[in-house]
Amino acid sequence: MGKTILVGMNNKFSASANKWLFSLTGLLFLISGGFNIYTNNLEPFGFILGILMLIGGCYYVFYGLFGFSENSKFASKVKVDESMIELKNSLWKPSVTLNWADLSSIKFQPYEIIFQLQDSSNSFSYNSNSDISRTIKQTIREFAEQKEIEVIGG
Repeated sequence: MGKTILVGMNNKFSASANKWLFSLTGLLFLISGGFNIYTNNLEPFGFILGILMLIGGCYYVFYGLFGFSENSKFASKVKVDESMIELKNSLWKPSVTLNWADLSSIKFQPYEIIFQLQDSSNSFSYNSNSDISRTIKQTIREFAEQKEIEVIGG
């Protein structure tokens, strides 16, 4: 049985709260941008400001809807199961998949995990709060101990 942990933001809000906050902020940007374009009170800057706010609003709504869901391919997360570890720490970057069979050791550092492979190493840095960091490290440690992989630090 696998486990997925959302890396989230570096704040104390839950993933659900962050989802709503980002979505609502995006909607406010969209409304404000549309209003600036419609009224063009700050001519000629009102139109330009409106376009920028629409773009920012779309980004915030997109990030709110897709950045805080365990099933989303865009969400920053750590997914651990019996065969592999999937690491993703940015909305736009692809995830990195490491097979347990390829790992020789794992080293935990503050907000960073270094995976030592047979022929190289892979580092995963993330920006999160301490509770989520502990959960990530604890989950990886549990699976690594089952696979008899050396775990350093923590």
